[in-house]
Amino acid sequence: MGSTSMSVSRRRFLAGLATFAGAAAVPLVAACASQPAAPTAAPAPTAPPQVVTQVVTQVVEKQATVVVTQVVQQQVVVTATPAPKGPVTIEFIYSGAEDTSGPSNVWLHQRIDSFQKENAPTKVKQTDMPWVGQREVLITRLVAGDSPDLAILHSNHAAEIGAGMGGLAVMEDLPDWQKYSQIFVPARLDTTKVGGKHYGVPWFGIVFGIACHKPTFQELKLDYPKTWSQFREVAKAATIPGKRYGYGAAMGQGLDSAYRVYPEALTNGGRFMNDDLSKFTFNDEPNQQALQLYVDMKKDGSMVPGMEAWTGQNESDTFATVLYAMAQGGPWIPLWEKDPAKLNNWDLIIRPRPEKPSGAKPSMTLSDDIMLTIMQQSKAKEETFKLVQYLQNEQTATERGVRPELVALPVVAAVFNDPRWKQTWGHDAYEHELANSEPWPYTPVLGEAQNIYALEVSKAYRGDLSVKQALDEGVQKAQALLKK
Repeated sequence: MGSTSMSVSRRRFLAGLATFAGAAAVPLVAACASQPAAPTAAPAPTAPPQVVTQVVTQVVEKQATVVVTQVVQQQVVVTATPAPKGPVTIEFIYSGAEDTSGPSNVWLHQRIDSFQKENAPTKVKQTDMPWVGQREVLITRLVAGDSPDLAILHSNHAAEIGAGMGGLAVMEDLPDWQKYSQIFVPARLDTTKVGGKHYGVPWFGIVFGIACHKPTFQELKLDYPKTWSQFREVAKAATIPGKRYGYGAAMGQGLDSAYRVYPEALTNGGRFMNDDLSKFTFNDEPNQQALQLYVDMKKDGSMVPGMEAWTGQNESDTFATVLYAMAQGGPWIPLWEKDPAKLNNWDLIIRPRPEKPSGAKPSMTLSDDIMLTIMQQSKAKEETFKLVQYLQNEQTATERGVRPELVALPVVAAVFNDPRWKQTWGHDAYEHELANSEPWPYTPVLGEAQNIYALEVSKAYRGDLSVKQALDEGVQKAQALLKK
């Protein structure tokens, strides 16, 4: 919930949504294999060019399914262009654009069709984008001067692609922004802000609780865990080797492994970086203890065997079979449980906390919000902003928020006031975690650092290195990114 980077299961979830625990890097050649047609040609730009850096990546390590990249300094000119004359085509790029099988995709396509009818002759071209490669796709197209007009992506890209590269439009520059921005929950709106400027609007929230299989807990007369010790004990108690296990999680070398472990570090008072973003800290004691919890549960035999090779696809495919009694839970669960009648067999609970967190920071969980963002190179910013407001407003946000199959955790204040929200699956845990969560640090090198972290998490879980060795190695590599 980027996940946000994400493996196939998170891609399916978010394709159904856009319908993350930041995307694993993919070769840039694949990212720009085909370039969509640009909107109607506009006159030559009159605004002064903006020079940006840190926009080209190259592979420096490839191991199994993870590609770790480093930033290569290269100057790229991002220019502002006047609005086009005549009919306008808005290119809207997001994961799942070509998939109309999921309920959220159907909803979005229908909404776009209505927009086109009401705003003729404006057209909306929907372009599919692999979720795990969103960063690379957008940066590549930005460098080529062929960016789309609108995108759905992780809010943390406001730092790198927005403030760092000038690739995203500043919302304050658009008409009626101040009035429109008032509909959002302030904390969720802040997820799109860097340096006092907003680089998009919240599309939906993602938080990371724990989903528990109610019949299993009732059968074993177990209480839902509230602490790490209880979590480990319950996982052992629920395990029947070869038949059912206490916990299932994607711990392979894709980005999902980062999203499975980092929430535990946050509950333990640990953080990925220090406050001024000058130092990576994911190898300190709180972070080591978080990863060690999973390594110890694997030794207990309460983790599904072979998870060191799992992607999120394995996680989602086995969920409905109840191969495991607990999973990392969030708004994707209604998509994982294919039979809606069985959704109530699962309860979403607040993530268990350590009895006494060892870190100095508040015990939180992870938020990984998603935003709608207008690209700076768009030649049709005003028309694109109209589409944004058509898709995200109090009415549409409420419709999405109260329908679990649309998997859209509220980011608009009005949703929480609708009585139907109180009937929505997981609403109590969602509200608590939304209020007690924080995102990945908004550093311009987050994408590369997440990939490094995920690789080291997998090495430790697999047993190639000790927890300390793996995280120390990861911090050394991540710290080098800041020196480039």
